[in-house]
Amino acid sequence: MPLTGAADQIGLAYLNGAKIYFDAINAKNGAAGYKIEVKALDDGYVPAKAAANAKHLIDEDVDALFGFTGTASCDAAFAVAKASNTLFSHLLPRPTRCMTLLSATCSTCAPRWPMRPTKSRATARR
Repeated sequence: MPLTGAADQIGLAYLNGAKIYFDAINAKNGAAGYKIEVKALDDGYVPAKAAANAKHLIDEDVDALFGFTGTASCDAAFAVAKASNTLFSHLLPRPTRCMTLLSATCSTCAPRWPMRPTKSRATARR
């Protein structure tokens, strides 16, 4: 997510909102007893950095990716997520096309290729 650069205000607002949301879920014993940790890496609104960040997070064995901003950054990160069968979601311009957070679809790819998570990737860890 862009925490610096041309879209920094979008990224910072998204990160703060995500932290507030997941902190509220964690305060109520998490999601089915699992605590959710939000990790953020700055891509500076640069697609190559978005892809590198996605790979880094997947290498850390995260369960899902979200928070990418802009078509080029989204597409770059989505390609990495798709290759590893990792859940992927981000803000959509038209909410009616959005399934849900962590829905595993990209606004640019949603009509063409919805990802189906494997059981191991869809399971949260304690």
